[in-house]
Amino acid sequence: MPEKDKEVKATQFQFSFDRESNIRQVYELIASGSKDNALFEALAHRFVKPQDPILKALVKDPGIKPGRGVIFEKTSGLYRAENFGYVHYEGLVAVEVLPFVYVHPEQYIAMLILPPMEKVKSPIFIENVLGAVEAIGIKVPIDHEAVTRGTQDALSGGRGCAVVIAEGKAPVHGKVPKVKVDYIFKVEAGKETKGGTIDFRERGFVHNVRAGEVIGHYDDPVEPVNGMDIFGSVIKAAMDKDPVYRLGKNVEGDQYTKDIISTIDGIISITNNLLSVYDGTEIEKDVDFSTGNIEAQGSVVIKGNITPGFVVRAKGDIIVNGNIEDAVVESAGNVIVQGGIIGGEKSSIKAHGHVKASFLRNAPIESYGDVIIDQSIMNSQVKSDGRIICITGKGVVLGGKLSATKGIFANIAGASSGTATEMVVGRSLEADNRLKEIFESLKTNKENLKKIKMALGDEYFKDPKAFLSRLPAGKIPMVKDLLTQVADIVKKNTDLEAEKNTLLDQAHTQSRSTVTIYQTIFEGVIIFINHLKRAVSKEISGSEFFYMDEYDAIGERAPHKLDPKEFTF
Repeated sequence: MPEKDKEVKATQFQFSFDRESNIRQVYELIASGSKDNALFEALAHRFVKPQDPILKALVKDPGIKPGRGVIFEKTSGLYRAENFGYVHYEGLVAVEVLPFVYVHPEQYIAMLILPPMEKVKSPIFIENVLGAVEAIGIKVPIDHEAVTRGTQDALSGGRGCAVVIAEGKAPVHGKVPKVKVDYIFKVEAGKETKGGTIDFRERGFVHNVRAGEVIGHYDDPVEPVNGMDIFGSVIKAAMDKDPVYRLGKNVEGDQYTKDIISTIDGIISITNNLLSVYDGTEIEKDVDFSTGNIEAQGSVVIKGNITPGFVVRAKGDIIVNGNIEDAVVESAGNVIVQGGIIGGEKSSIKAHGHVKASFLRNAPIESYGDVIIDQSIMNSQVKSDGRIICITGKGVVLGGKLSATKGIFANIAGASSGTATEMVVGRSLEADNRLKEIFESLKTNKENLKKIKMALGDEYFKDPKAFLSRLPAGKIPMVKDLLTQVADIVKKNTDLEAEKNTLLDQAHTQSRSTVTIYQTIFEGVIIFINHLKRAVSKEISGSEFFYMDEYDAIGERAPHKLDPKEFTF
């Protein structure tokens, strides 16, 4: 071929290879067992024989490194193939020719890989293949029948071939018992709602597991066994001593099933390859769109804030280093906030333990323990089955409604402007919630009775007996069903009224709780103790309001001191 034509061909090769996929990847896919004929045809486009030009340098120095099977001619600047094979470019760094006799990296197997020869410009023949196989220097027996069959398939079958032509013995690499995690640690972009939209607040940032849940498994150990390569040398087996993961707290393995399970309801954690389940977790930043809503089987420590619109629920304590603002927070333990709690349209703070914060502003709080606030409670709705205590800082309670079963303690109640501030003691949160349910049920029952009466009509109520006697036989079952519903509703209402009266009677008599204000009570403060009400009409210095049995009245006395040890936790 004239030198000019060779240069043109080299340029064509260069542009062709730049546009095509990674030839090494194609080559290795075939070696690993893929029979996809498109891969063999891809090889055909890159097939070269000795002395074929594959690239031309623009200068006399090889800017691209000539690798295995490639020689560089300084005089012409051409890169040429040194043997039969497939051109592979390593970007603009190196070029090599991959041989059509593939040898496994551990050298225990040799494979003949040929493209369909009808797809190449210069096909090879059996003598070329035999010569290449002989040149490798294989010491184990060669399967000459496989060599011949594979070559014939490539020459006349219209398809490529990948056949094993020599095989030693693969080593068996050993390993210690492996602890592997089956749990999928995935943070979602969001969760689809029933309406078909994506709620980006639902991301699954915390990974909860239940007691007894399988979170991993053991892989059995493997003893190492040496192999033999195709050149007659020993292949020393390796030993993998890395257990992948180690078992930490609250996880254990089952020697029979090989399962690794959690021993508690908690939060799965992997730190330094130590697999553990904890009853708490830490979030190193704000709860926001990066974390999504948090739902945890244990306690949660949040190093930042809970930002507006997000939800945090935990089966343990919730501890927040910053603020909670217009969020939903529900804890089976305590809610402890270093900053303040700021309410909003959809906010709700509920705790089965205590609630502690620096301040409350427009915040709805429900706690089955104490509510302990350092500085101020402003325009908030606070319900506690324990005490409401606001005395360690400024201790100001202004606006809103406070209700506590076991007492309210503050330094200042109300303001000189006469802002309405309600304080209720002696009412159980649980009883109040049940009363709320009863009132809702009575309201619903009343509406249902009204609908049934409208369905029956006025004629029935004027003379039920005459109405039923004129009723067509087909409508009698329907009317009987409506009358049965009426009887059921009336019975339920009777039971609900009795329960309501019992709860109200208990609220009137059960409490010895007080409203204790240590510095000043302003006009506008309204105090409820049991069934009694006391409206403060003028400014009063520190005083304790209590229920006087003998007079059935609210009395006043000097406030008793509350020891900090009684409300520090």
